Amino acid sequence: MENTKKVCHMCIGEEYVKYYIKKHGKRGSGCSYCHKFRKSVPYGDVADMLHEVFENYYRPVVESDNYWEESEGEGVHDVIYNELEINDEDLMLDIYEYLQNEHNPYYPDDYERYNDEFNYVSINYGSEMLDVAWNKMLNSLKSEARYFNSAVKEFLDELFYDIDTFRVKGSESPIKLIDEKTTFFRARVFESFEDVEIALKNPERQFGPPPSEIARSGRMNAQGIPVFYGAASAEVAMAEVRPAVGSYVVVAPFETMRKLRVLDISAMDLIIHEKRSKFSKETIKRLEKSSFLRTFSKRLTIPVLGKNTENEYLITQAVAEYLSINENLNLDGITFNSTQVGKKNKKVSDIYNVVLFRKSSAVADADNKRCEYKVEMHELIEDDLYQFKPSIRKVERKSKKSLNIVHAIPFSAYKNEYVLKLKSDAISFYNIEGVVFEVKKTGIALGQPVYVEKDADDEWGLEF
Repeated sequence: MENTKKVCHMCIGEEYVKYYIKKHGKRGSGCSYCHKFRKSVPYGDVADMLHEVFENYYRPVVESDNYWEESEGEGVHDVIYNELEINDEDLMLDIYEYLQNEHNPYYPDDYERYNDEFNYVSINYGSEMLDVAWNKMLNSLKSEARYFNSAVKEFLDELFYDIDTFRVKGSESPIKLIDEKTTFFRARVFESFEDVEIALKNPERQFGPPPSEIARSGRMNAQGIPVFYGAASAEVAMAEVRPAVGSYVVVAPFETMRKLRVLDISAMDLIIHEKRSKFSKETIKRLEKSSFLRTFSKRLTIPVLGKNTENEYLITQAVAEYLSINENLNLDGITFNSTQVGKKNKKVSDIYNVVLFRKSSAVADADNKRCEYKVEMHELIEDDLYQFKPSIRKVERKSKKSLNIVHAIPFSAYKNEYVLKLKSDAISFYNIEGVVFEVKKTGIALGQPVYVEKDADDEWGLEF
């Protein structure tokens, strides 16, 4: 059939195709189907676009001949009608004939794409291509370059450049704002009262991010890059440090001094497939990316067992480092649900962790050497009788110099550079007396015996 017929945007209901016709159509002789003098394009152009939809979103199956068996998928006519949203039967038949003539194989024995005996089943998109790219990036980090790795940057640029346009259930963005005066908790494990006493003398410094020179590598930071690891509750903070029975844990609460912009990694588990036109080439990329992002938090937060944690943390460190310096995203940190606590009878808002990047984790008075506390671990009851009752009191030093002198101004006066403030009146001490696990039991089935041939020199399978 000659591709002389034209179709206008009013004969097509699908919005993307309508826009294409409005943008690229010409008035000429008008529409061959509604006979209106509107911008039109050759109907073959629309058929070619529909062919791409068949290729990307449908697979053909032979319709069942069994009367009692329900056929899988839809007939070709139904797909054409539904995808293009058309009601003109002549247009549908012309498009179908065009697909058969232009996109079926030249030789009869070759695989046919369009046939009246076929039904068409929708394809569910996964994240296979991004999975391959992720593994390549991981191998590049392990075997090529830890820093200045262009392959890593290219992958993460593609993955995150439009992250704020994705939506989770409830039509929310995975990028969220944490309110000012939100409390996060930091926990540290100690083996003796003496160690606790030393830490409590300078709690802002001892429980906040460590100085660069002693910052150890962690899941979300490389060695020498200090970040703030916190939790939404004291319980989660303690679970994350995994204290041994008999040890001591001190939990320090910190209050945010401004709003924080964070990427909620765990929220991406709930990213939804948005309804977008199948005729847009960007739709497939979005489907693949949303499938990948729904597994992203598990990739970043799954517990790492064994001694080779440093190598396994390369990828999570690279992601966190990228997010911390990305100017377009402008993030203060990331949040994610804890894998160390059970989720039964707990609010989702109570079981998440937060990592604040170096630029957003300064603690008020942590750099003030004059800020210290007098620590007493026991209280005198009478004579030589003491009871365990830890307390701290801030040491106030009277200066003989004038308060107008610049160096006499307390560090806490410069509040603009600080993001966190220790709530020194709410620090808690815990004696770890036991640990409770939340488990899921699965029995191991005993099957039938497996019979094997006996060795020639061990007829009875016995040793003497």
